[in-house]
Amino acid sequence: MTEIEQLTRFYEQIEGHLMPFKVNLSITNKCTWRCVFCYKGCPKNSEMDSESLRIALDRITAEPTITVVGLTGGEPTTHPMWRETATFLTKLGRKVSLLTNCSGITEDDIDLLPEITNSIQISIHGTGEGAEKITGSKVQKGLEVLEALTHNSEEDYHIKTITMVMKSNVGEVIPLLERLERIWEETGKPDEIKIALPDLLCGSLVKNADLYLTKEEWMRLKRGD
Repeated sequence: MTEIEQLTRFYEQIEGHLMPFKVNLSITNKCTWRCVFCYKGCPKNSEMDSESLRIALDRITAEPTITVVGLTGGEPTTHPMWRETATFLTKLGRKVSLLTNCSGITEDDIDLLPEITNSIQISIHGTGEGAEKITGSKVQKGLEVLEALTHNSEEDYHIKTITMVMKSNVGEVIPLLERLERIWEETGKPDEIKIALPDLLCGSLVKNADLYLTKEEWMRLKRGD
């Protein structure tokens, strides 16, 4: 049974009962990063084809209770139809939230994003080598896209950053927060900043559990020691 068939059966079973107002649509398992904490163990060489995507969108838009759709992955901006998917949902009155590391976002997308999404959650896990180590990639566009968006989006466009903390990048958390604070002082954005520990010991984190912060290390970080 495919994932789409499982999803369809699930909806059939709960039809007529309390329905969610928000769903996350994972359009791909492909990713430009190889995060040591990824709960899904991405990247994987699979993504929704056009037919699977059509079925999922038809089902989502058929439910009037679903008003918010999170586009996620993998890295959703690697999917060739992520812009079309966001545009389709927005035109039907759904609020679209993009969860991204920004690797597939182009200069032209900076103006497009506020038109086809209502909010964006940007993964930024440091300011240098620490971020590169826990994501397995030198492509770190989060701060660049954040700064561009803060100068090109309206006040009601919600921008959130998320940073996962592990031993490899813990030394970059304070410099990152200082950078985010300067951006906020200049623009009033981002609207929300989240600093957290990975909370699921599964996926890639199982084999990288030694990189998890101890309670003492986490408390020192919270105190700013």
